[in-house]
Amino acid sequence: MSDDIKVCRAMLCDVECRSDDADGALSTVTGYAAVYNSPVVIAGMFREQVAPGAFDGVIADKRTTALFNHDPNIILGNQSGGTLTLESDDHGLRYTVDVDRESMWGREVLRYLQRGSVVGSSFGFMLDEDGQSITYPDGPHGLRLRTITRVSQLPDVSPVTFPAYESTTAEARSQAAAWMASVPFVGCVDTRRRRLALREHESA
Repeated sequence: MSDDIKVCRAMLCDVECRSDDADGALSTVTGYAAVYNSPVVIAGMFREQVAPGAFDGVIADKRTTALFNHDPNIILGNQSGGTLTLESDDHGLRYTVDVDRESMWGREVLRYLQRGSVVGSSFGFMLDEDGQSITYPDGPHGLRLRTITRVSQLPDVSPVTFPAYESTTAEARSQAAAWMASVPFVGCVDTRRRRLALREHESA
């Protein structure tokens, strides 16, 4: 995968919101943008998981922004401004963002979270070819597993409205088909599956 294409992955997980200061002007939102060693199916074409340590090289860069639904117009906080903190623990990539409830979008996002309308998180990432490993299934009917081992860029983390990691959207199918086309396939069964997958992509 080229490192100039941003890919977004979302998952269902608890996103917490609490007020920290006396006047309630700031509220702290916490959640996990990624969970380690948790394989999921991408567009029905392959499985994917994130390995522990995959974000170690980018957390210290201080270049990540917290957005809502990956929208660059809805900024909740950022590392450079000290309003976003990222931490990699045994469970996954945890983020903490201080949201300004005096801003229009800050109020709206906090209201969504408090009502339980937003229950998931996502991360946008880029990686080089050597930032992943591929494991092939033992049998003819399994899906190959891509393990993300090193993220080269982490543009954003986001609370998201639709937290399904597994996706059948046109964007996800396009990304999946492009990745499958770049990965060597072994055996006639894999070749047939590849052709069927790409035919499905072309007709979507």
